[in-house]
Amino acid sequence: MKKINILIPIYNEEESIAELVHLISNVVEDLKYNFSFTLIEDGLNDSSWEIIKNLHLNNFGMRKIKLSRNFGHQGAIFCGLNHFNEDAVLIIDSDFQDNPKYLPKLIDEWENGNDIVLAKRIDRKESIFRKLLINFYFKIQNKLSEIFIPKNVGHFSLLDKKIVETINNFPENKKFLLGIRAYVGFKVSFVEVIKDKRKYGNPKMNLRKLLKLSSEGLIGFSTVPLNIIGVLGVLISLSALGFAIYTFILNVFMNEKVLNWDFGLTSIYFLSGIQLLSISILGQYIGKIFDETKNRPQYIVEELID
Repeated sequence: MKKINILIPIYNEEESIAELVHLISNVVEDLKYNFSFTLIEDGLNDSSWEIIKNLHLNNFGMRKIKLSRNFGHQGAIFCGLNHFNEDAVLIIDSDFQDNPKYLPKLIDEWENGNDIVLAKRIDRKESIFRKLLINFYFKIQNKLSEIFIPKNVGHFSLLDKKIVETINNFPENKKFLLGIRAYVGFKVSFVEVIKDKRKYGNPKMNLRKLLKLSSEGLIGFSTVPLNIIGVLGVLISLSALGFAIYTFILNVFMNEKVLNWDFGLTSIYFLSGIQLLSISILGQYIGKIFDETKNRPQYIVEELID
């Protein structure tokens, strides 16, 4: 019988953990697979770990991992993937936004020969601002990136064993699942889903964290921002040269001055802004290189119950 692991990263979700695990078990218990859970506790501000330690289900294996501190959503997910040893893994968030009722459909697509099965959102019960922000991210990511990340696809997915093994062999320390999952290729399928609202509490992925995650995907999988700096520099240089020739001709042959000192000051401010923007973009890449050269782990396990 094939083994399927259900990986759930948990960050301060004490209200939902037990309820979600029992709901998932009810959804999949009649399917002819050996199911197990991997629960990764990635927060230190509530009683999530105590609830996880006391969770027990008949006919379901339980792998319980407590991280030493909050390492973020990506750290928790890759911790679970690094401890994976089943035939496939289902990744689902712990806030009820990913509805467990779609799990059998993901498994069916896997059985049809697909190595990666992605839950594609056809609707999301969230604020208009958040929808617009996420849509904008996917447009920018796919315009500038060297890989294509499918629009309206998050972490809710199924990965075959060979995908997990391939991802785990990637040498970088700070991995970004959406990007690496798209990078590896293989056979991909989609299941259309409706993303629900959080059942308890407020969203843990605030604007700051969302922007940070977005930058990880863009900087980690694209050098286009660096190329833009070069193109911008060439355009400004050519424009300045053309304007200098133009003003020189007017001044020498027609005794006219085009613009006064105020334009020169404005030009200095404009170029200073471009320089600061360029330095900032370079700094993002240098910072990522710096993080990788330190070779620090993406997470640290404090306690493991398997």
